[in-house]
Amino acid sequence: MPQGRPDALFVESEFAARLARAKSGAELAVHVCPASRYDPLRRGLGRLRSTSRRLGDRAVLWIGQPETEDSLKSLRCLLPALEAASAPLWFRAHPRDEGYARGAYAKLLDRAQAKDLTAAALDECLRMGPALVATQFSSVAIEAGFWGIPALNVLLPDAGAARLAAKKGYAVPPWCEAGAAFLIRDRTEAHTMLNKALGSPQARARALECFDRYFSVHEEGARQLINVLYNHDFLQRRGRL
Repeated sequence: MPQGRPDALFVESEFAARLARAKSGAELAVHVCPASRYDPLRRGLGRLRSTSRRLGDRAVLWIGQPETEDSLKSLRCLLPALEAASAPLWFRAHPRDEGYARGAYAKLLDRAQAKDLTAAALDECLRMGPALVATQFSSVAIEAGFWGIPALNVLLPDAGAARLAAKKGYAVPPWCEAGAAFLIRDRTEAHTMLNKALGSPQARARALECFDRYFSVHEEGARQLINVLYNHDFLQRRGRL
């Protein structure tokens, strides 16, 4: 566009649509379509959910972020709750976490008798069947939902939440607000929320139902996007079709 304004904007949720409309005004066409980046997972949904082996029983797979200190704060919050719940910790550091290379997690992992899966492929980690994926705000937790594995986001005011707000402008992901993942926002919530995420079949099923609805797991995003592009009159008005 000559002035740098798009004809239309495609976003993955009503939350994002509201943000876009508030910033751009009513003249910009904003459409909600499932994010096409997850289409390969949507196409393999049946296979992923049937082949994820529940070998981990109550194991919690931690997916780290690049910021070492934030990850350490979050893990220190979660570790006592894991110990109390007799839930094994599976640990996977972020590839850009320089603290991992210098051994910043060594004492904590030794204390937890954690299984270090940092060198393993992500698909293999999920195929091993953890009961829960825990993270601050990694998109890996979203991928886990397509495998039928619920997620727990640990977003402390001085760690995950502050970092997410600085990067994205919001402290809680919209899918957490929609109930599609469990959420810890305060250290005092760790035991209660972990027990709920691991031990309540009803809560786990509800989280996955919300996940399926939020991420439209049965509808391919690219197909919806193409339908809107070919059927909406804004392209015809611009002489594009």
